[in-house]
Amino acid sequence: MRMPFILLLLAAAVFVAQRYRPWEQIPYLTASIQPEPVVEAPIEAAPAPPEPDAVLLSAATNALEAGRLPEAKTALAQLRDAGTPVPHLETKLAGLFVQQFRQVTEDFNTAAREKDLEKMRAARDQMAVLDPEEGMPADWDRQIADLEAARARDLRIVDLQLQVKQFIEDRQFFEAEQALIRLARLNVDIREEMGRLVRIIKLPGGLSLKLRWIPPGTFTMGSPEDEVGRRDDEVQHEVFISRGFWLGETEVTQAQWQSMNQIVNAGNKGPENPLENVSWREALDALLVLNNVTGKKFRLPTEAEWEYACRAGTTTPFTYGETLEVSQANFDGRYPYGNGPKGEYREKTLPVGSLIPNAWGLYDMHGNVWEWCLDRYAPYEKGPLTDPVGGLSFGKIEYVLRGGGWGDFAETCRSACRFKYSPRIRVSNVGFRILMEPD
Repeated sequence: MRMPFILLLLAAAVFVAQRYRPWEQIPYLTASIQPEPVVEAPIEAAPAPPEPDAVLLSAATNALEAGRLPEAKTALAQLRDAGTPVPHLETKLAGLFVQQFRQVTEDFNTAAREKDLEKMRAARDQMAVLDPEEGMPADWDRQIADLEAARARDLRIVDLQLQVKQFIEDRQFFEAEQALIRLARLNVDIREEMGRLVRIIKLPGGLSLKLRWIPPGTFTMGSPEDEVGRRDDEVQHEVFISRGFWLGETEVTQAQWQSMNQIVNAGNKGPENPLENVSWREALDALLVLNNVTGKKFRLPTEAEWEYACRAGTTTPFTYGETLEVSQANFDGRYPYGNGPKGEYREKTLPVGSLIPNAWGLYDMHGNVWEWCLDRYAPYEKGPLTDPVGGLSFGKIEYVLRGGGWGDFAETCRSACRFKYSPRIRVSNVGFRILMEPD
C-alpha cells in the first residue's frame, strides 16, 4: 500500500515544478545558471604582401637575361633583405650559376692541359668575379704558380743558352762555363757543351787535373815599345797558334805532384798550394811518366802558347787591363804597376785559384809562382810565325819562365815579360802548368 503512495507524491512534485518553476524566483541562482551571450569578433582581411622594388627587380631581371650573374645576385640579395624575395628569379640564378661554373671550370682545365697560361689566368679571374665569396677551386692558384715557374725556368734556360753561345763567340770561356753551371742547376744536361770547354783528367794517385780548352788563333806576341817595364827581348811579332790545346786551369799543386808519385819540396807547404822548387828537367820527366801511365800527351806549354793563353784575347800589359792589383794576382803589392794602387805583400804562395781567373778561365797567370815553358830561351825570330818553339839552335841552355811570382814587382808579372833559368836548377818560387794535346 506504501509504494503507490510514494509514486503519487513524486508525480505531484513534478507537476508543481513544471507549472510554477520556483527556481526562477531566486536571482543569484538564476544568474549562475544562464549562459553568457556569445560575441563574435569581426574577421580582418590579411595584409597584402609588399611589392618588390621596381628598380631592383628590373635590375635583377636584366642582369639575369644578360648573364651578369654577380650583378643579378646582388640585386636579388637586396630584394630579399627588403622582405621582397623573388623565388623564381633566385631559382633561375642558381641554375645559371651552376651552368657558368661548369663552363669556366672546363675552360680552365682545357687551358691547363694545353699549358696556356693566359687562358688559365682568364678563367681564374672569371671565376673570382663569378663568385667572389666562394672563390675558385683550391688548386687553381697552385697550378698557375707551377706553370708560371716552369715558364720562367724555360725563359731562363733560353737566356742562359744564348749567353753561352755569345760568350763562346766572344771567347769569354770562363763566363761561358759559369752560364753552363747555372744551366746545370736548372737540371739541363750540359755535359756536351761543358766537354768542349773543360776536361777533368784522373791522375794516378786518385786526384784530378782540370784543363781548359784554348782555341786556335792569332795574336801579337811581345809588348809595344811604350809599355812600362818593357825589356829588349819582348819584340812584338804576329803568331798563329794553329791547333787548340788543353791547358791546366791552375799551376800544378803539391797534392797533384804527390799524386804523380813525386816528392814535394816547397817552401809554403799545403796540398792546394802551387808546387815550388821544381826544375824544368823534373817537370818534363814527370810528364813523360804521366803520358806512359795515362796514354795522353802531356807536356809543358811553349812560350807562345803560354802568352797566348795568358792574354786571352787582350793586348794590355795584363790580362786584366792596364794595371794589376793584389785582388787579381799574388805579387809584391808594395810595387804596383803604372797608376795601380798599392797593396799587401803576402810573402808566400796562395792556394791555387784563390783569386780571379782570366777570360779563358785560367788562374794565377800573373804572380804566385813562375811557370816553366817548353822552349829554350832565345831572342824571338821575326814574324809572322806559326806554332813557334823558341831557342832550338840557341847556344846557352836556359829555359823560359813566365808569369812572375809572389815576391816580384807587378811589372815582372806582365803578360809579355820573359825570364830564364837553367833546366836543372830548383828555384823557390818556380812551378809549372800542364798542357795536354788534343786527341
